[in-house]
Amino acid sequence: MTMSSRPLRRDAERNRQRVLDAAQRAFAERGVETTLEEVARAAGVGIGTVYRRFPSRDALVEAVFERQLGCLVRLSDEALAEPDPWTGLTGFLHTIAVDHLTDRGLREITLAPTSGEDRLSRVFAALVPPAERLLDRARTAGVVRPDVEIGDLVLAMLAVADVAEHTRHAPGRPWLRYHALVLEGLRATSADVPRSPLTEPDLNAAVRAWATTR
Repeated sequence: MTMSSRPLRRDAERNRQRVLDAAQRAFAERGVETTLEEVARAAGVGIGTVYRRFPSRDALVEAVFERQLGCLVRLSDEALAEPDPWTGLTGFLHTIAVDHLTDRGLREITLAPTSGEDRLSRVFAALVPPAERLLDRARTAGVVRPDVEIGDLVLAMLAVADVAEHTRHAPGRPWLRYHALVLEGLRATSADVPRSPLTEPDLNAAVRAWATTR
């Protein structure tokens, strides 16, 4: 390794991060149909630089997805490190809502058909176990109603995601009102609700049905 090669590698990594930053912002605002040329302009690099780092649109989409999935995993780790069970659980759900439910690109990337293991399954595999631990901790502490199950959280967040999507045009993110109502409904002091949570097979079927309508 020569001394002259080191700055080139740092430059290459810096350019890669600039492209990823630009792509993530563009995808969030306009969706994954954003062209690589638009990403290059937003990143302040040439199109050749984009292709050297990401030889295809699919490669760039996958890299953005992996970065966002990593952010979600770190978020769940931070929530589990929060000593207060209610704050840990609701802070986790609130941050997902604010940072991710209105991210058009993340929705499109996650729900797009892919080869091998699909991205929705990867998100579930990464987030459901820590979410279950957060929920179990909150139930044990008596701050969350005892009949709440992980499927209730999943479907409630999907419902809020739809409200967010259909009120995207309105100022002030009015969907946060409904997200707050959902969180309040988790409290142990809430009134009884009818029926039991969905079974795991029924929950999986419901999520898949939701995904096919996107």
